[in-house]
Amino acid sequence: MIAVPGTGQGMSKSVNKPIAEIDAFRDDRVAQAMLQDIALRLIATPEHEYLTGFAEAAGLAMNADMVLVSSISTPHEPVTALALYDRTGQTSSYEYPLKGTPCEQVASGHEPFVASCRLQENFPDDADLQAFGLNSYVGMPLFHNGVCFGLVAAMFCAEDPPSGPILKVFKLVEDKLAAGVRAHAAMTAERLSLRSQVSQSRARLEIALEASGVGVWEFDIVAGKTLWDARMCELYGQPWQDQSVQGEAWLKLIHPEDADQVWTDTLRSVQARQSYTTQFRIIRADGEVRTLRSVGRYVEIEGANPGFIGADRDITDDIALAAKLKQRTRDAEAANVAKSQFLSNASHELRTPLTNILAGLEILQSRNSDAVQEKWLDMTQASGAHLLSIINDFLDMTKLETRSLDIERSRFELSEMLSNAIDLCVGTDPETDLTLDVDPQAPVTLVSDPRRVGQVVINLLANALKFGRGKPITVNLRPSEHDDMAVRIEVRDCGCGIDPAHQQAIFDRLHQVDGDNNRQHGGNGLGLAICRELVTIMGGFIGVDSTPGEGSCFYVELPQLQPDPVAGPEPVSG
Repeated sequence: MIAVPGTGQGMSKSVNKPIAEIDAFRDDRVAQAMLQDIALRLIATPEHEYLTGFAEAAGLAMNADMVLVSSISTPHEPVTALALYDRTGQTSSYEYPLKGTPCEQVASGHEPFVASCRLQENFPDDADLQAFGLNSYVGMPLFHNGVCFGLVAAMFCAEDPPSGPILKVFKLVEDKLAAGVRAHAAMTAERLSLRSQVSQSRARLEIALEASGVGVWEFDIVAGKTLWDARMCELYGQPWQDQSVQGEAWLKLIHPEDADQVWTDTLRSVQARQSYTTQFRIIRADGEVRTLRSVGRYVEIEGANPGFIGADRDITDDIALAAKLKQRTRDAEAANVAKSQFLSNASHELRTPLTNILAGLEILQSRNSDAVQEKWLDMTQASGAHLLSIINDFLDMTKLETRSLDIERSRFELSEMLSNAIDLCVGTDPETDLTLDVDPQAPVTLVSDPRRVGQVVINLLANALKFGRGKPITVNLRPSEHDDMAVRIEVRDCGCGIDPAHQQAIFDRLHQVDGDNNRQHGGNGLGLAICRELVTIMGGFIGVDSTPGEGSCFYVELPQLQPDPVAGPEPVSG
C-alpha cells in the first residue's frame, strides 16, 4: 500500500492514475522479457512445429504448469489440445470436454478470461483441474473470420499469476497462433482424405494379393447390391453384362447341397459386420461343378455405404491335387513301415546266428594257445562285434521309426551307471584317461530307463574315444539349470572338434561330417541320431558345444519321470 498525504477524494484520483501507469509499464516490461525468452527458444523451430514449440517455450518463460493451444469445433464436442506443455510430464496429449471448464468461459465469452485464484472451487465439474492441481487460469480466444475456433491458455498451481503480461504476450502472437491452428485443421482434413483413399486401395490390394487369378466383388449392405468384375463372371460362367447380381440370382448358381449353409453364413457375417472365409461348390452355366473359396472383408469407407469387399478363387484343382498328395503320403508311409518292418525282421534274423558265432569264437579263444590262430580269432571276433553293433543300431532305428520301442521308468543310481559305462569303454582303449566328475549338488538317483541312458552315454564315450584317442576324456554329472530338467550329463573330449556348420546336422540320420572322417574313424551315421531319438522319448534334449582343434562337449539333460506302477517300491537312499 502507498500512503498518500491528505484525505480529499480528488487527491485519491490523482494518485491512482500514476499507479496505473506504473503497473502498465511494469506489465509491458515483463511481457517483453517473456516474449524475448520465447523468441529465443523458437529460433530453430520449423514452421509446422510452431504450436508445439510455442506451448513449451511459453510454459518455461511464464513459469506456467500447463500451456495449451486448442481448436474448437462446436461447444458440444470434446476439445483437442493441438499443442501441450505439462511441467509435470504426466501427459503429452490431451482431450477434454468444453462444458464446465475455464476454456468454456473463453469460447462462449469471446474474450480473455482470467481466474487468479480458487480455480477448482469455481469450476467443480472440471475434474482435470484437481487432477493436475491447477488453481489459476489465463486464457484468450483465437478468431478466424469473426468466429472463435480456438484458444490459448496458461494454467498455474500457484495463485495470482502475472495475467497482464501473459495476455499481452498472447495478443502479440495471436495471428501466428491462429494461422497455426488453421494450418493444422487443413492438414487434418487432408490426412483424413488420404487415409480414406489408402484404406480403399489397401482393401482391394490385400484381397488381390491373397490369391492369384481371383474374381473381385463388392457388396453394398444398404442397397443390397453386389457388383462383380469380369473374372467373377468367368468363374461362374456368366456373361459380363450380368455384373450386377442380386442375392437370389447368386444362390441359384451354388450347388443345392451347399446353398443353405452358404446363405446362413453370409447372413450371419452381414448382420455381425464381420469378415469371413468360406468354401462351396457352384454349378456353371455349362453344367460343370467347381469348388470356390470366397474371402470377404467388412469395410466402412468414408463417403460410401458400409459393405464387403471380397474375392473368389477356383480351388477345384487344388483339392484334387491335395487328395493325390494325401494318398501318396499314405502310400509312402505304408512303404516306410513295411521297410522298417523288413529291416527289423532281418536284423533279428542276422543277430541271432551272429551272436552264436561270437560265442563260439570266445570258446575257441579260451582253448587256443597258438599265437597266429589267436590273432585271427581276435580279428574275427572284433569284426563280428562291430557287425553286431551295426545290426543293433539298425534294429533300434527301425523300432524308433515304427514307435515300437518301450521306455522303462525305474529309479537307478547315476554314478553307478556312469562308472559302468566308463569301465566298459576303458577296455576298448586302455591308453586313454577316462575320468568321472560328480557335482555334489547333482541328483543321486534318476527315474528313467537305465539301459537306454547307459546306451546314450556309451555311444557318446565311443565317439569321444574315436576322435580323441589318447587324450583325456571327462564325464561330468551336474544338476540341470532348466526347471523342467533334473540332471545334466556331459562327455568332454580334447579331440579334433566339430565345425559350427555341422554341429546341428550331426544328430541327423546317416550324417557324416565328411568322407575322410568316415574312412579314418568308421561309423554308420546312426549313433548320434539314435541318441537324439532316445533322449527325446525320455523327455530330455541333447546338444553339443565344440571348437575345431580344441575338442567337443556333448551334453544330455533328462527329467525325473514318473516310475512305472509295476516297478515295485522305491528304494530308500540314505
